[in-house]
Amino acid sequence: MILTWLGSVERARQTATEGMGIWRSLGDPLEVGLAQEALGWSYCLGGENERALDLTMEALATFRRHGDKWLAIRGLVSVGQVLVALQRVDEAVPVAEELLEASDRLGDLRGRHYALHYLGDCSLALGHVEEAEARYRLSLQAALAYGNVAEAGVEMQGVAMSAAGRRDLPRGLEVNGAAEAKMREVGMDISGFEFWKEYQRRYLEPAREALGPEAAAEAEARGAAMTFDDAVQLALGTSD
Repeated sequence: MILTWLGSVERARQTATEGMGIWRSLGDPLEVGLAQEALGWSYCLGGENERALDLTMEALATFRRHGDKWLAIRGLVSVGQVLVALQRVDEAVPVAEELLEASDRLGDLRGRHYALHYLGDCSLALGHVEEAEARYRLSLQAALAYGNVAEAGVEMQGVAMSAAGRRDLPRGLEVNGAAEAKMREVGMDISGFEFWKEYQRRYLEPAREALGPEAAAEAEARGAAMTFDDAVQLALGTSD
């Protein structure tokens, strides 16, 4: 999984495939499911989402059979991500809602964070930018609640795209500059998510054009120069 998030998709895939083979030979279905999950993420970041969906669905089924509610939440996180990447909103929303309900019931902050993020993604896909921004703000708060600073940058970019979509142009681009800076700092590479790049083209590029190249670049530079705390406050709408 670490290799996947660092952008080394092929290495991640090779490692997960090797691990899956070892666990199969040892007759451990749960570990096979965990390897399938990791392999599914590598396919998702590599743009092969149908294959990723098959793998993550198989992993979720294994986790459910195992009877561990925490593992089921983990499986829902993976399946939800792939459905969002496929932009199957009608399928992704109920998965995200199930994930949110299960996570809140067990107090799983990671699951809550991802559920809110996926709901934000679905809102953004539908062009419901105010709803998307509200959901990304909640997912940002959830990510920070369990110390996931790396993912916080992704949530901030969701806020940025939503703000840009509702024509809050300088603020949206400032938040985007801060988000990009944080992701670079922690080595978070999500360039394999084609749907996310499509959202960036849909929402950020028109904002840059509307503001003008020079003003847009200045806004993103201001965001990149902010402290992380100040950037979070700006994203959450709590800055002065």
